[in-house]
Amino acid sequence: DHLLVIDGAGGLHVWDRRGATRYTPKLKLNDLAEVIDIAPGMTIAATTITWLSRDGTQHTAALDGKTNSTAMEPADHVVLAEVRGGRLAIRSRANELTIIFGGKSRSRSFEAAISADPIFFDLGGRWLVGVIAGDGAHLLDAEAVELPGSPGQAQLPFSIADINLEKRFGVVVGKGGGVVAYRLP
Repeated sequence: DHLLVIDGAGGLHVWDRRGATRYTPKLKLNDLAEVIDIAPGMTIAATTITWLSRDGTQHTAALDGKTNSTAMEPADHVVLAEVRGGRLAIRSRANELTIIFGGKSRSRSFEAAISADPIFFDLGGRWLVGVIAGDGAHLLDAEAVELPGSPGQAQLPFSIADINLEKRFGVVVGKGGGVVAYRLP
C-alpha cells in the first residue's frame, strides 16, 4: 500500500505507511487548478491522474510522466462536483459539453452555442446536468444523453425542485413574469 500526496505546487509524492518515500513520480501537475480523477494502475508508475490546469485545460498522465491522452482545448466553463463514486467535471466550450466521471469522458454537441455555465443537479442518488443553448434548456443524464422533453422552453438558467412536495422533481423556469414547473420523466 502507499499514499499519494499532491502538494500545493503540483508536485507528487508517494510514501509508504511510515512516511518514507516509496516511489518518486516523474510527473508534475503544472498550473494545477483541480484534480478530477486518480485511476490506479497495475504498478504505482502506471497510476494515472486527470487534472484541470488554471486555464481549464484537461490533462491525463501516468505517474511515470507518460501522457495517456493529449491535453484538451481550454474550456469556456468548468463545473466541478463531488458525487457518489468520485469527482465529476463538466466542461463546455462553444457548442460542446463534456462530462468527465469515473475515468470516462462523454460529449454532446448542440446546434447553437452554450450561453451559460452548465448547471449540476444532485437529486440524491441521481444527478443531471442542465445546459442553456440557443434552442432552449437541455437536461442531460450522466451519459450526456438528453432526457425526453429536452430542450425545454427556457433561455435563462433554470432549477430542479420538488415544488409540490410530492417527491417528484420538476424543471422550474421563469416565464412571462411567472414561474413554470415541468415534470421530469
